[in-house]
Amino acid sequence: MQNLEKINGVIVTESKTRDRHTEILATARSRVALTSQFASFLSFFLVLRVFRVHYAKSDHPHQ
Repeated sequence: MQNLEKINGVIVTESKTRDRHTEILATARSRVALTSQFASFLSFFLVLRVFRVHYAKSDHPHQ
């Protein structure tokens, strides 16, 4: 009877650990998604700024 309880305890611990790992993976995935979204937004923003600078320079050729 005691052995069965020990086995049950181990199984419960393993499943909890597995749940935790799944949780960590899910968090990491959402973080990566956020980071890639932010990176694409940042690159778009930089391109926009560079384009603005070029546009401003071509707008005033005498300067």
